[in-house]
Amino acid sequence: MSIEKLLDRPIAFQRSFMGLGAGASGALFLSQAVYWSNRTSNADKWFYKTIEEWTEETGLSRHEQDGARKKLKAKGVLEIVKKGIPCKTYYRVNFEKLAEVLGVISTTNKNAEIRQTGMPESGKLDCQESANSCAENQQTITKITTEITTENTTEITSVNNLSDSVESNETAPVVPVEKFDAKAKRELLAQSFDLFWNAYQRKDNRKAAETRWLKIPLPSDREQAVVKIQFIIDQAQRWGNLYAAAPADQKQFQPLPTTWINNERWNDEQLPTIRQQAKPGGAIDWNDVFDPEGF
Repeated sequence: MSIEKLLDRPIAFQRSFMGLGAGASGALFLSQAVYWSNRTSNADKWFYKTIEEWTEETGLSRHEQDGARKKLKAKGVLEIVKKGIPCKTYYRVNFEKLAEVLGVISTTNKNAEIRQTGMPESGKLDCQESANSCAENQQTITKITTEITTENTTEITSVNNLSDSVESNETAPVVPVEKFDAKAKRELLAQSFDLFWNAYQRKDNRKAAETRWLKIPLPSDREQAVVKIQFIIDQAQRWGNLYAAAPADQKQFQPLPTTWINNERWNDEQLPTIRQQAKPGGAIDWNDVFDPEGF
């Protein structure tokens, strides 16, 4: 399949979430949280997921996840609780707050359709500070979903104590999934590098930039991977256009392509501010001094 066809896929995250002010990473993180909130068997909509699982599903690095969680929690749309021994991180989307922030709340159905209850308290589940310190890299319980992808998740089935259990999938149909392993990810990145190189426009050390480009983490789902690559290329185009139109003395401040990729600058919420070039010799534009009548 050509890169053009791969890039011509639907957006995998909710566009409206971009208005929350959490950036593209926050929008993608929240979209995936909504996906699992609607599929968990826990009555209160809690679900458990590790950092590695988030990376596998969304392609977000640990640093990107930390930033997304912090912003979404500050907005009140994502609830995060650490419980159990060993400590595990549970998530729940506050749909009522999300609707309020997005400005689409309905006074007639907000109590009927959205149920948010408190987290059960249990002294046995509190995270210990010493020997039983929080460790998110624990063995996960896998649920196979045949609706979209085969991501890994751990569901919460006990409301009272958040105990872990395996949801039976013995009778679930098995749907063949296109293999999208590390080799396939690398091929996709290799095919898309020229698009990035042309979009960013600054041409310095192509080899180093391409080497770093091939190391960008991608989700395990091909469509989501394509969405992420397209977003990065779109952001590179915005940067390229900005500095292409900048005064000559400002073009030098455009980051090298390798630096831009290393620092994941596609996640910047705002483009850099370009200072306009001063008029030579401190010349005075008299049109700025006098009114249209000349005085």
